[in-house]
Amino acid sequence: MTYAFHQIARNTAIGSALLLSTSLATPIIAMADTGYMSKTITAPHRDSPIKLDIYFPAETGGETQLHGNNAIFTGFDIIKDAKPLAGNHPVVIFSHGSGGNGTNTGWIGKALADKGMIVIAPNHPGTTSRDSSPENTVKTWERPDDISTIIDQLPDLFPDQMKADASKIAAVGFSLGGYSVLALAGARVSKSAFIEHCDGSMNVGLNECGWLTKGGLDLNDTDQTRFEQDNSDPRIKAFVSVDPGLAAAFTPESLAKVERPVMVINLGSEGTIYAGVDGKPIAENIPNAEYHQVENSWHFSFLGACTDIGAKILIAEKDDPICDEYGGRDRNGIHVEIGSVTSKFLSKQFALTN
Repeated sequence: MTYAFHQIARNTAIGSALLLSTSLATPIIAMADTGYMSKTITAPHRDSPIKLDIYFPAETGGETQLHGNNAIFTGFDIIKDAKPLAGNHPVVIFSHGSGGNGTNTGWIGKALADKGMIVIAPNHPGTTSRDSSPENTVKTWERPDDISTIIDQLPDLFPDQMKADASKIAAVGFSLGGYSVLALAGARVSKSAFIEHCDGSMNVGLNECGWLTKGGLDLNDTDQTRFEQDNSDPRIKAFVSVDPGLAAAFTPESLAKVERPVMVINLGSEGTIYAGVDGKPIAENIPNAEYHQVENSWHFSFLGACTDIGAKILIAEKDDPICDEYGGRDRNGIHVEIGSVTSKFLSKQFALTN
């Protein structure tokens, strides 16, 4: 899970930078094909509203803006409030990692929108930038509920000229979001298995368990019924899970019952993937699941490409090295690979021609 963001968000200046999604440069007139809009919805299970970042295929031409750029991340071009491209488009709901948001991982929204899909990225209350805690992180049922609520409200989300095909809905998630989309596919986790994993890996790898316990959380107090419940949503037709959080806690029995198309992606070469996000055993237990390893990358490679000064800021703030790459690859190139395998998988499921 993307626990570095919990640390970063505690610093007001850095936390603000991570959330900044407006341009730091003067917008230019150029050709582009990714539209962007934001919306806020309410959900019956939430005390606070859910902000949505929405990326969609747009007509070329218009005023581009650099979206998501700040002291840490470089951002990417979008057309804000653009004219939607004609046609009936599949819908992809993207779930960010713990402590992240729909902007600093928005490159995947652009990559899929460029292939003709509408991408909705909720900022999950309680586990998003500057609003995240261990107590909310283990309320694993809330994020799937967010996504199901978005699907409930699909008819009211878009302007009339934007056409969403409600028969073609997919879910894509990273880290804790990777858990969330698998849960929507019908996969379930075991509280005892998660505690056992944490007991054996407190000081290993990404150390998500350490962050939880250092925050004063006793995993034994987690609501077992809610933690282990079925969160499946039959309206979602395909799923892509990247470095799924809670990987060691999924029950083989529930994985074996998943019937809808699933792709699991891991960031890293053989022998370098932390057990807490190792998706290979998950894919092996889901009938007909596809599995892809992104060689010479690591967990934080999924986050946005960093500025030249971003890494230095993180060092100065003694935060996790989320801007570093250890395999000699350029992060933008890693994103191209992830976006390509994801879009090809979803295009196949939805019979798209691109």
